[in-house]
Amino acid sequence: MIKCVMPETAQKFKCDGRLCESRCCRDWKIVVDGETGEKYKNLPEVSGHLDKDDNGRTFIKLAENGDCPFLGKNFLCNIQKKCGEDFLTDVCQSYPRITFKLSENFYVQALTLTCPVAADLVLFKEEPVQFVEVSGLNTRLTLKKVATENLTAEQIFDENKIGIKILRDKNFPLSERMMNLFLNYAGKDFVQKKFNPGKQAEIMIELFDKIYDSGFDSGKKAEIKNIYLYMQPKLYKELQKNFAGALENYAVNNFFMRSYPHAFTGNKLHNIKIFVTEFKILEFTLIIKSIAKFPVTKEDFIETVYSVADKLDHSRRAIDVVLKFAENISPEDFSQII
Repeated sequence: MIKCVMPETAQKFKCDGRLCESRCCRDWKIVVDGETGEKYKNLPEVSGHLDKDDNGRTFIKLAENGDCPFLGKNFLCNIQKKCGEDFLTDVCQSYPRITFKLSENFYVQALTLTCPVAADLVLFKEEPVQFVEVSGLNTRLTLKKVATENLTAEQIFDENKIGIKILRDKNFPLSERMMNLFLNYAGKDFVQKKFNPGKQAEIMIELFDKIYDSGFDSGKKAEIKNIYLYMQPKLYKELQKNFAGALENYAVNNFFMRSYPHAFTGNKLHNIKIFVTEFKILEFTLIIKSIAKFPVTKEDFIETVYSVADKLDHSRRAIDVVLKFAENISPEDFSQII
């Protein structure tokens, strides 16, 4: 029997395009899986909007304004309305649920925060999220984790729970929880350097520049560094005051969704560096947002999470920036960004 573990937020999620103006139905490349493509051959009103990419994959051609051609005026899908959910592509039927296969009978599922409705549900849940186990799968699209091929599902899940326990330990502020998580995998020979705010700022500005391809020159980086160092203490305090719970929920959701510390190929410490780096990128982006617009509202927070998640989930270049950074930086230097 197949079992799937998920946060209760994933179980409760209901898609309603009217709540977000169907953001996932525009500006995305919607790939059509083979089985659904066969169904579309008998629907000329659909097949006329299909094309092939350079890799031979069938996809839906978007309208000139970036909308899916089947997006109705009420922000609902015309294909689903006419033919039912079985005629949705695997991607459309599954999103924003991300489901990973850990073994033949064990799956984990969470919500990606590139969906603003899912983000609101996950981030602003006041009580600690509970995890539930259900029988069967509610999505057609599942992903296999290459990094976990030599591990049992129980090993992956048990180690994931250890990290989540550290991230939820309210005896420490979230920044210290991140450090505790890192130290849990850094090894007994690790010697922590004295924290240097200027070094942290330089590293984060460099990462931000590469991820967003901002093209900052040295003068601009120095200007941002000076402003950041001056404003960061006040703005960070304000973010913790207003969004501490949302930041914790973001961290727990991401840690669970990707089955850290076994999300990527490489050892556990490498994986933890990737996880912490992604979290610090969000934190840094929120500070930059706060400098440009103070105070940050709930809507601003969700929009910033969307922007960061979109980059780190869908931009190959941004993902490579984070992976290479985590691979090349020493544990001692890495501790400077936490």
